Amino acid sequence: MPLFYGELDTLFDYAGPGALFAMAPLAGEAASERLSQASDYHAARVEAAEGDESRARVLPPDALYMAPGELEAAFAQRAVARFSAADPGADSVDLGARPGRDFAPERARPDINIFESVAGHARELFEGGRRVVLAAWTGGSAERLVNVMADHGMDEMDRAYSLAAAKAAGLSVCELPLERGFVSQDLAVIAEPDILGDRLAAPRRKRKAANFIAEAGTLSQGDLIVHVDHGVGRYEGLRTLELTGAPHDCLELEYAGGDRVFLPVENIDLISRYGGEESESAVDKLGGASWQSRKARAKKRILEMAAELMEIAAQRALKTAEATTAGEGIYEEFAARFPYEETDDQLNAIEDVISDLGSGKPMDRLVCGDVGFGKTEVALRGAFMAAMSGMQVAVIAPTTLLARQHYQTFAERMAGWPVEVRQLSALASRLRQGHGRHERGADIGPGRCRRRHPCSARRGD
Repeated sequence: MPLFYGELDTLFDYAGPGALFAMAPLAGEAASERLSQASDYHAARVEAAEGDESRARVLPPDALYMAPGELEAAFAQRAVARFSAADPGADSVDLGARPGRDFAPERARPDINIFESVAGHARELFEGGRRVVLAAWTGGSAERLVNVMADHGMDEMDRAYSLAAAKAAGLSVCELPLERGFVSQDLAVIAEPDILGDRLAAPRRKRKAANFIAEAGTLSQGDLIVHVDHGVGRYEGLRTLELTGAPHDCLELEYAGGDRVFLPVENIDLISRYGGEESESAVDKLGGASWQSRKARAKKRILEMAAELMEIAAQRALKTAEATTAGEGIYEEFAARFPYEETDDQLNAIEDVISDLGSGKPMDRLVCGDVGFGKTEVALRGAFMAAMSGMQVAVIAPTTLLARQHYQTFAERMAGWPVEVRQLSALASRLRQGHGRHERGADIGPGRCRRRHPCSARRGD
């Protein structure tokens, strides 16, 4: 944006001098942390570009963000209301709301049904004269909460699609991504994190990788791990911390300088095993730029590889190939000789291969499947389509035994069709099997080749 516009406006330019700004708790700290992250990212990109900011293709943070001093100066000239959960003081206005109930104790006890407790608490609040709203994190979780609460006797708790409609309904479930609920004189909001905990409230990124760590028990004290946000650290064991009035298991991760991070066990998908050579120098400094720099270099290499793959794909897309033209009836008759019922995956693979062969483009496809899942039949049908279109087909096998097995299978399935099948291997006699057509117009008989080309008539070549 700074490159397209000569000057950037801020929120203050739109709000005007008479606006009232409401600041959430720790809003200033959050803004400073965001600016710090942007600065670290910029420094890492410049470092990856060997100090050349133009090659890094990234602007400094002050090109887009207000500096902390500018932000405070703008707030100093306007009316600002700061929200706080602390007790009101002399210069504060009490809005009459208090933090709602957290069901962490119920979550810690397996003999208590958490939703039964929520239903009872919601009923008690409603009978006390308050309107009750269950704030769900997403639309899907809102629908789920409606059904779950109905199973626990709250049939009148319907889905509402706005806070105004939820307040009018008395008992309702609404999609409101709140981190915590609250209770006022006439309204009670129970947030989904109050019920299920933070770990189930927001959708989290799931990674599938060979070094994915599924359980803390697979780690040993002293192992190096990689945190997706903080980089390489050292696992120091499992610690139990008192959080929200209930014990909570956390993984203790140590970084350079003795800094520590306590990661809840439910967030273990954020770490993976360190794949490099273990050494003390590999441990990152918490909040430092080295991890961001390494990620930037890796991202740069990935982009280069992606560009190479796109170039190869573009070159392939421009090439043409001879399309298969075998009749549909002939192919259906050949397919009917398959003695088994095809699976859905097998039919999809066959359809994809036949479509590729008839597209007029080079085919570049890999068919994967376990032993006995029918990969050979996929190859048979593709080979039949190509052979009936006047093309030659070569089936390459890694071993002599497998080549013989494929030869027998192909010979049986192609029997009765005008297709000649031959086997070429170190154990197949040229006199018995022949070479078929070695190249267009070059028949190879029992003697030597009729045309000069690099083909010996010796046994086993």
